[in-house]
Amino acid sequence: FAHLEFAQPLVLFAMPTIAVQRRLPQLLRFNLNQAFVIDLGVCLTFHASCFSRWLSLQRGDQIYVPLQAELPVMPGSRAILLLFGACLLYCISSTALGSYPDGIPSISVEAKKSLGSLRTHRRTR
Repeated sequence: FAHLEFAQPLVLFAMPTIAVQRRLPQLLRFNLNQAFVIDLGVCLTFHASCFSRWLSLQRGDQIYVPLQAELPVMPGSRAILLLFGACLLYCISSTALGSYPDGIPSISVEAKKSLGSLRTHRRTR
């Protein structure tokens, strides 16, 4: 599985490239753009956490703490991860019901901007 760590950036930047193809269904294109924005947020959160951990290791006045006992260095990182998980579940359930998952405030707006449409895509009853 060591070679899969290099696949994530490729998939990350392939999503918006595929989403601009007009021959794909609008719902698929919207979901690809929204997945790109969510994945970008996860990557930025991960790298911010790694950077803050690296900064904490630069100080020389530390004591050894086993890896299992260490708390995350970035405050709120678990809450952010749970929030991204909730967004993912919302997107999957909305898509399974056949409606656009455009209820996530800033993420949905960014996904709509990259599609070039800011109108609402909700199905009418």
